[in-house]
This record gives sequence, structure tokens and C-alpha cells, in this order.
Amino acid sequence: MALDTEQMESECIEAIEANKLTFINEIFAFVPFCSSTFYDKGLEKSESIKRLLDKHRINTKIKLKKRWEDSENATLQIGLYKLIGTTDEVHRLSGTRQEIDTNQKISFNIDSDDIDL
Repeated sequence: MALDTEQMESECIEAIEANKLTFINEIFAFVPFCSSTFYDKGLEKSESIKRLLDKHRINTKIKLKKRWEDSENATLQIGLYKLIGTTDEVHRLSGTRQEIDTNQKISFNIDSDDIDL
């Protein structure tokens, strides 16, 4: 029996909504077809599926950031700051920024007697 693409898409959407899935590879644990069939039918291009996965991923991020913000745990607060801080702030917080001054002049002291031509 050939699988109908619309029915497969509908089953994917149901699985995503019921289980709050965030990645395509999670879908296959909840649908009666395998990943190769999913990709053969081009369902990875489905805007409905991609939009729903993105929605669940964004909602999860928002919930986590809210918990981290409300937490008294310094590790969670630093993690949140790394997510929302500017690049300079994050580097200063992590101590990972290395500045290289490329405007320095390089001089060589070469004795002309040491050069073979």
C-alpha cells in the first residue's frame, strides 16, 4: 500500500503537536513510516512541519530563559547572560577574548656576513 503524502504530513503534525517535538529526527519514533520514506516524499520541505518544529523549539527556549532569569543559581544566570549579552560582554565574562595588535612593526637584525648568495 502506497503511503499518501498528505496523510503522512498530517501524521507528522499530529506527532509534533502531541509530543512537543523540536527536531525532524524525533518524528520517526511516533509515526508508522521510516525516515527514508519521509525524505523520499519531500516532507522535510513542508512549511507546516518546519513551522511547527520551530514554534516548539522557540517556546522551549522562552520557557528555559524565563526559568534561568528567575533562578538564584549563578550558573544559570551566567548561561543566560552568555545568550543575551553582546559579543564583547560574553568574551569578557568568559575570559576568552584575545587581542592581537597587528600594527606593530617587525624588524630583523641580519648581519650581512650571515647571508650566502
